[in-house]
Amino acid sequence: MSKETSDSSLGRRRLLRRAGTVAAGVVGAGAVSAAVAGPAQAAAGDPIVEGINTGAGTDPMVTLDNPDGPALNLAPSGAIAEDAPVGSLRVDEFGNIWTLAVPGLPEMVHTSFTATQLVPIVPQRVLNTKTAEGRANVVNPSGNFDSAGRLLSGKTIHLYVGDLAFNAVAMHGNVTVTGALGDGYLTIWPGGASRPVTSVINYAASTKLTAIANHVVSGVGQVGDTPDVISIFNSGNAAHVLLDVSAFTIIWGFGFVNDGSGAASARVSKAAAAKPMSGFAKRVGQKPKWAK
Repeated sequence: MSKETSDSSLGRRRLLRRAGTVAAGVVGAGAVSAAVAGPAQAAAGDPIVEGINTGAGTDPMVTLDNPDGPALNLAPSGAIAEDAPVGSLRVDEFGNIWTLAVPGLPEMVHTSFTATQLVPIVPQRVLNTKTAEGRANVVNPSGNFDSAGRLLSGKTIHLYVGDLAFNAVAMHGNVTVTGALGDGYLTIWPGGASRPVTSVINYAASTKLTAIANHVVSGVGQVGDTPDVISIFNSGNAAHVLLDVSAFTIIWGFGFVNDGSGAASARVSKAAAAKPMSGFAKRVGQKPKWAK
């Protein structure tokens, strides 16, 4: 009886020692594994799956650090497909960042390089039909003015503003009508676009009103091979037209404005620089001299 008890106790002690040895081994192996574990690795092109943010803490779910280079570099892969998951992020071949916040509507992330900016300038008179010098920026002067230089009824002129802005999105300024031989109105719009059925200023004959002025904002377009052009249409009787420009809207990475100092930004897209130029526009070269 005592022998069986002794053997049973010995067996239990051996089992306990063996279990303790195995447990210690497992703990030791875990400690070694934790000591040598490195940062998570993913092969190029593999997706990164983030954890679920429960809002319980303020620590970031993913922290990227690369002392020897960019913390994050997205290889250009084209714009996002419309059926991509919400939250997708891609970079196109031009380096523009695209995201998708609303299903089916990819959008460009506007940066200081791609966002539009309003750039005021010292006001400059780009058109004064009273003098030959004041009409120098008109692309198509032939047959559009009377002997005194007034813009004729039913005529459209195209005005080059590229001496002040290269690849501008919009022009801001002030238009004045004076010396009108009758009533009428002017329409101003981006060069190359269809003329809208609108007016920017309504005028009366000079016998009723000597001069009248109005603020104007117009997109800037291209007529034929000539970029940076706005168009002006006169619906009424012949009248003198003056246009003073005070600001331009540009996309910072694709155009720039002449501030008169010769220090205008030289950042311009390859697409914009490759625009064809007519003989008229070539008087300032591929880009205006002040932009080089």
